[in-house]
Amino acid sequence: MDRFIEVDGVSLKNYVLDYNVICCKLRNSRVKSKQLGIMEFLMSMYDLDVLFIKNGPLGDIKGLVSFFIKKQNWDKAVSRLSYIGYFDEFYELDFDITTPINKTNLKTINPLVWKGLKFSLKNLYIQSQELYETQSPHNRPFKIVSQDGNEKEIIGYRGDGSELGRRALPVEDARCLVNLSMPFQEKKVIEPFAGGGGIVYMYKYINPNIDITSIDIDSTLKPGLEYYGSKHIVGDASEVHLTDSYDAIVTEVPFSQNATEKIVKAMKNIYPNLNDKGIIVLMCGEKQSEQIIKYFANELNSNMIFSKKLNRKGTDVVVQIWTKNFELQKELNQTVEVVSRTF
Repeated sequence: MDRFIEVDGVSLKNYVLDYNVICCKLRNSRVKSKQLGIMEFLMSMYDLDVLFIKNGPLGDIKGLVSFFIKKQNWDKAVSRLSYIGYFDEFYELDFDITTPINKTNLKTINPLVWKGLKFSLKNLYIQSQELYETQSPHNRPFKIVSQDGNEKEIIGYRGDGSELGRRALPVEDARCLVNLSMPFQEKKVIEPFAGGGGIVYMYKYINPNIDITSIDIDSTLKPGLEYYGSKHIVGDASEVHLTDSYDAIVTEVPFSQNATEKIVKAMKNIYPNLNDKGIIVLMCGEKQSEQIIKYFANELNSNMIFSKKLNRKGTDVVVQIWTKNFELQKELNQTVEVVSRTF
């Protein structure tokens, strides 16, 4: 099914009988990443049949995106709003009113009328800034093996400063990558370049029941990754022998071009362990992206769902979504085309 809709006055009246309308506002740090935000929300709510509204209300408000959510799935969808990475403020349209009222801090120059229907605008959920700070890499505890061979707890582990020792993912990016993998559809996942554990940490926050395996060649990271809840393997992801089957591979790869060949070899090694409906979500450097795309398409015969460039504090990166499941790629193709034309 398509995961988007364009409404007119007649169809809107029918839709609001069975659906509620949620408006999601991009967080300031990702206000230029609307397409990624839309895809994150759709994939995180995949099992709830959420629809992106192509021509939604309040179009004059920067960074605001609207979705239809079935009333029967409303409570479950609302319970997931704290997990979203790129949106951090959520509002509800109320059509059961006689006089439209804006009960929020959103500023709009337009009347509260959409396709002929009056509505009030009210707060639904605002993410906790305190929780965001607690989950940030520079604040959360981590464990490493110190030089004397003992475990040591530190606050704010962000890599070892080397070319391949990456700084930890920001909260919004870690949440986004996890959500793009459809975390509520999965039971077992693997992170082949675990580093400081941002993806492991967020998986366990978003879906505590997930069975996650992490891999990293740096043995000092093992206690920290296990502390976050993963089954950790110390080793080279291009060489480790895996026997389990996984629903998803989710990772932020090392951005160095010197690492691209190693990344490709790692994916070749792990891909056979991805189940037939498995999904891959990765963030890579922009200069690595073309080579990775060619390899996935030509050598792995994988199906690309989505690819989008993101400037992350001066670093150009690309987020890619792949799948073994041709039917999933086919299903989402039209939705991705529509989202890709959204600005």
